[in-house]
Amino acid sequence: MACPVHILSLWQRMCHDEGEKAYRMIFDYFYDRLLRFAISYISIREEAEEIVLDVFVNVWLHREKLKKIQSPDTYLFISVRNRCLNYFRHSSRSSSYVVNDSGQAADLTDRSDPQKEIELKQLHTTLENAMNQLPLQSRLVFKLIREEKMTYKEVAEILQISVRTVETHLQRAIQKLRVILREQITEYNIRK
Repeated sequence: MACPVHILSLWQRMCHDEGEKAYRMIFDYFYDRLLRFAISYISIREEAEEIVLDVFVNVWLHREKLKKIQSPDTYLFISVRNRCLNYFRHSSRSSSYVVNDSGQAADLTDRSDPQKEIELKQLHTTLENAMNQLPLQSRLVFKLIREEKMTYKEVAEILQISVRTVETHLQRAIQKLRVILREQITEYNIRK
């Protein structure tokens, strides 16, 4: 998914004199996507929020130096990825941390049918558990391509891997998800 023209235009305005309003619009456009991406790395929502906010603060403070950026989305995703990696380096030295499943999903439940709501919550939990069993790199590739609708090339650039490696990770992720979900659905049907 190439960066929309209006985002590039906002980025350029932010880097020049008309910064504050353009910055706010960029923040609103990217915040949720970057937060989901950060949660894919570290799973701790509060830490992920802090990382994303730090990236945006850094963008604001150094906006004069960012005028030549032609792909703001790639720049922001790489910045978040690097901060997440730094987080791992620092947290592994200082203390252990608890990993939780705090990623937010869209509310797809039908409030008028409690049984359907329960089944959808179970399905969401099953999918989250299956995703969490994937290796980190495969999980990131899958989420960026399937949820963020990025191209293989964009994902390769963000994760600093080849396009072929992106393809391989996506194939492996899909295969592993199929196996995991089949096992969990079979187990669920046996218990029922």
